[in-house]
Amino acid sequence: MNRSTHTLFWLGLITVGAILGAALGTTLELRYRDIADARRELTSLDLLLVEETSRSLQSVDLVLRSVETRLLSDGVIDAESYARKEAGHDMYAFLQGRIAGLPQLAGLTLLAADGRRINFSRDAPVPEVNFADRDFFQALQKQPSDRPFVSDPVENRGTGTWTVHLGRRVSTKDGTFVGFVLGAIDVSYFENLYRSLRLGEGGGVSLWRRDGILLARYPRIPGIGQHLPIKSFDGMLDKADFGTYETERSLYGLSRLVATAAAKDFPIVLNVTRTFDQILTDWRKAALTILGIATVAALAAAFALWTLMRQLGAYEELAVAVSEREKAIKDREAIEAQFRQAQKLEAVGQLTGGIAHDFNNLLTVILGGLETIRRRLPALPRSADTARIARAADMAVQSVESAATLTHRLLAFSRNQPLDPKILGSDELIQSMTELLRRTLGEKIDLETRFSEGLWHIRADPNQLENAILNLAVNSRDAMPEGGRLTIETRNVVLEESFLKTLSEAAPPGPYVLIGITDTGTGMDQATLERAFEPFYTTKEVGKGTGLGLSQVYGFVRQSKGVVKIYSEVGGGTSVKIYLPRHEEHIGTAAGAAVAPQIQTPRGAETILVVEDHEDLRHFDVQVLEDLGYKVISAPDGPSAIKLLEMAGPIDLLFTDVVLPGRMNGRGLADAAIASAPGLKVLFTSGYTRDAIVSNGTLEMGAAVLPKPFTYKDLAEKVRRVLDA
Repeated sequence: MNRSTHTLFWLGLITVGAILGAALGTTLELRYRDIADARRELTSLDLLLVEETSRSLQSVDLVLRSVETRLLSDGVIDAESYARKEAGHDMYAFLQGRIAGLPQLAGLTLLAADGRRINFSRDAPVPEVNFADRDFFQALQKQPSDRPFVSDPVENRGTGTWTVHLGRRVSTKDGTFVGFVLGAIDVSYFENLYRSLRLGEGGGVSLWRRDGILLARYPRIPGIGQHLPIKSFDGMLDKADFGTYETERSLYGLSRLVATAAAKDFPIVLNVTRTFDQILTDWRKAALTILGIATVAALAAAFALWTLMRQLGAYEELAVAVSEREKAIKDREAIEAQFRQAQKLEAVGQLTGGIAHDFNNLLTVILGGLETIRRRLPALPRSADTARIARAADMAVQSVESAATLTHRLLAFSRNQPLDPKILGSDELIQSMTELLRRTLGEKIDLETRFSEGLWHIRADPNQLENAILNLAVNSRDAMPEGGRLTIETRNVVLEESFLKTLSEAAPPGPYVLIGITDTGTGMDQATLERAFEPFYTTKEVGKGTGLGLSQVYGFVRQSKGVVKIYSEVGGGTSVKIYLPRHEEHIGTAAGAAVAPQIQTPRGAETILVVEDHEDLRHFDVQVLEDLGYKVISAPDGPSAIKLLEMAGPIDLLFTDVVLPGRMNGRGLADAAIASAPGLKVLFTSGYTRDAIVSNGTLEMGAAVLPKPFTYKDLAEKVRRVLDA
């Protein structure tokens, strides 16, 4: 692949990636919106339900207060008079009258201070029962008089129904404690209330006591009256009365969104939940539509790229033929060279025009399809799906428009000429640009230049170097909208290997010429700084930057065998430092200088069995090992390898992938091979680390492993070490 075709391939790949990236971003944004909508809906529903539940409990609490008022009006002065006066039929009739009209209230009970039941709305005469040893009775004794008590749910083993008691302490006018009044609430009342919401499959409503005891739930599950090991809502409710959280571990074992809210007057918490599968049902449909449209657009762009690359390849072949023909005619070499250059420029112009034409034709077809979808949508019944599809179509149209913008950038980038390096002084070049830079920067920005004496020469393309400096100056100007100072400096530096390693650049240490461009602008944060050299990446507004400026500077500097580094911080300005290697007319090796010895790649002549299911990788392994002198046989899976072991002669080393197709993996193959040939050595290869393989139980500790990806040298050295061990 020649340079022009290579450049076109990567630019086209960026275009396809932009289309797919925009589609992926759109689907993620829709997913975020659906989850946000679900949070709001669940929160509203939860607040409504906790208010309704509180009102139901308040109604029961009012009845308890009315009973307490009746007791005080009966002249109760101590525990004895309370137990004597309130055990009669009048109080029984009064209790029965109090529960009428309250479907949630199943019964009322009066308890004496010693735990005896003295009256009960369901039975007369009252059965003799003492509750002094019950947990709820002991809790009631500690409950303040001004606060209601909510008991644990109790199951009637005869009917299978569950009941929760709401209780209050009864005291005389002078504060003497005489007993309790309890209201029995049928749990099914709350379950019927929650059932009416019709939350759909996967939805649920649960009522909890604040200490984590489950009081009621719809749909009902085992665990009523228990403290279940789920995510605590205490941490959230300590900060606010309501909120939402996500949980991977729920009552149904599914990932859920939970809205939780606490009642103001009672120690209860209400949770409303929906599974993420249920929440994201509509989003999946919209995501499939968006990704389908984006895939079609990407395939169309890829086809156009393939067509253009073929055209470019044909043109390059023609240019070579013309060049060879012109070289054969010596007497007209200069004239025909000029003609050849003019012909090349004309062909490039036609090619770039064809690029824009073909790309825009394809994008027009795509845009037309999207517009058809948008026109047909109003005729469909209005629903949440059509609204999401409409938004998806709008976003896809924007992506196509962005792709059209990329075609223009593709044209601009394809016009770059090959480098024409010359020996020059960077200070002289910058001095010649001073007037142009002042006009470009404007009156608000002060330009300062700092040159060093005895500056070394460099060998670079002066036009490309001017473009790089001008690009950086324009970026600095845009970063200083209110004005500032731009400083351009040059000096001689010697770069150490440690510094070059921090840049991850394959440049040799030694003498370089520094060209620094520093501004007092807004600067860049770390995230922007890390992506500054990426093609098409820009933080400027649409229409104010192509995103190719810094990437072109980077490409030019690297092609000139230099390095470039950006220093920046938000509010502290930006400094771009270009390091170009010093040019020396005569560079030689000192007489008698020692030549570094060449490290030989370890070789061998043993027989190796390679087992790898990936065909291309298997061919690579075989070729490398054969180049190293080994005798190699190969197999795509475990059974085939076993047959080769039985048929072939002695094998010195088994080199196998850990993960193989079928039932026999690399570990099983090694066990079988060693059983038949005890002296066989084994080298595993895997895309996982050793610890990961051990944790999965597929490779025991201490086995030889060559992790993927590996190089020619890695394979040679590892095989030799295993064979020599």
